[in-house]
Amino acid sequence: MIRNAEETKKERKRRLTAPEVLAMQKLCHERIISDIHANRTLPGMPLPGIRILSKQYNIPLSVVRTTLDNLKTEGILESVPREGVKLRSVPCLPASLKGKRFAIIANLREDNPRHVLNPPIQIANSIEPVLNEQGGQLVFINYWRYKSCQKILELVDSESIDAILYMKRLPDDAGLLRGIRSRRIPLVSLVPDTTELDSVDFDQEDIGRLQAEHLFRLGHRKVAIFYFPARPWSVARMEGALRELRRCGMPEPQLFEFYFERDDAEDSIFRVLPEIPGKFSAVIATNDIMAERILEATERLGFFVPKDFSLIGADNLEFAVLHNLTTVHLSQINLGHAAFELLKKRILSPNPVPCCENIRIKCAIFRRNTTKPIAEPEKESVS
Repeated sequence: MIRNAEETKKERKRRLTAPEVLAMQKLCHERIISDIHANRTLPGMPLPGIRILSKQYNIPLSVVRTTLDNLKTEGILESVPREGVKLRSVPCLPASLKGKRFAIIANLREDNPRHVLNPPIQIANSIEPVLNEQGGQLVFINYWRYKSCQKILELVDSESIDAILYMKRLPDDAGLLRGIRSRRIPLVSLVPDTTELDSVDFDQEDIGRLQAEHLFRLGHRKVAIFYFPARPWSVARMEGALRELRRCGMPEPQLFEFYFERDDAEDSIFRVLPEIPGKFSAVIATNDIMAERILEATERLGFFVPKDFSLIGADNLEFAVLHNLTTVHLSQINLGHAAFELLKKRILSPNPVPCCENIRIKCAIFRRNTTKPIAEPEKESVS
C-alpha cells in the first residue's frame, strides 16, 4: 500500500508532459496579454499576483510563474521590489479574431451523463476562453441532435460559421465535407487517419512504440497484443508496437483480434485469456476500453494483474485513472490547442494554402500499477 501511495503521488507530480506545459505557457501568455488590453493596464500599473492568475486561468502556479518570467525577458513586465510585478510596456495584441465564429462538429449522446468527459467537450472547454478573449465565439454542433449532415450544413449557414473543427466521422460525411469546401470554410479534422484535409491527430504508431518500449525496459520479452483490425488507428498502434519489439530483438508477439461491435467480443477474451499467464509476461491493449475488458475478464477467471501478467493500455480514459492502469496519455489540451492554432493561421493568412498540413502530437507513458518489472530494467541511454 505504501508503494502504491508513493506511485500515485509521483503520478500526480508528473501529470503534465513537456508538450502540455508548453501549450499551457502559450495559453497563459495570450490570456495575460489579452487581459492587459481588456483592463486597459498602463505602464507602471501592477498585475494580479501569481496565485490569483493561476486560479483565474485554471493553470498551475509553475506555468504562470514561468510565463511571467518570459514576459519580463520580453520587456513587457518588470519586478519591482516590495511592489510586485508591474507592466513595463504595452504589448501588441495578437491578430484579431473579432467576430469570427468557430464550430466544433461532433457526435455525442447527450442522454449519457458521461458525455461531458468526452474529447470534444474537453477540447471545447480548452479553446473557448482563448477564442472569446480574442473576440471570437465557439459554436458546438452535435450531430446526435440532428441526425442529418444536410441539417448540419444548414446550421453552418445560419450560424455564419467561419472555421470548423471536425471531430467525428459521420454518415454521409463525404457530402458534408463537399458542402463545407464549396463554402470555402477552413476546416481542420481531428478524425484519426485523415490525410486529404488539414488535420491534427496523435502519432498513432508512436503510441504503440511507447507501449512496447515501456515493457521492454521492464524486462518483458514475451508479449501479446490485442488490437481492433476494423479501425486504422488500432492497426497503426499495433504496427508501431511490432516495429519497436523487432527493433529491440524481441520474439514475434502473439496477435489477438478484438471486435467491439460483436456480441461474442467478451466471449473471445474468455477463450484467449487462460493461455496468457505462463505463456506471456505482458499484454498490450491498443486502447483503454480493450484493457478494461481484459481486466474484467481476468478478475472473473481468477487471475491477477500484474501478478500473472502486466497490462498496458492507451488513451488515459477515466477508467485508466480509477483502476491505476498503466497507459499512454493522449492530451486533449495539446490536440485542441494545435488544431485551434492551425485554424487561426488559415483564417488570418492573406493567401490560400496550396497543400494540407498534417500535424501529429507526441504522447507520453503514465506508469501506474498494472505493469511491473520481471527483471532489472535496462538503464535508459542519456542523449
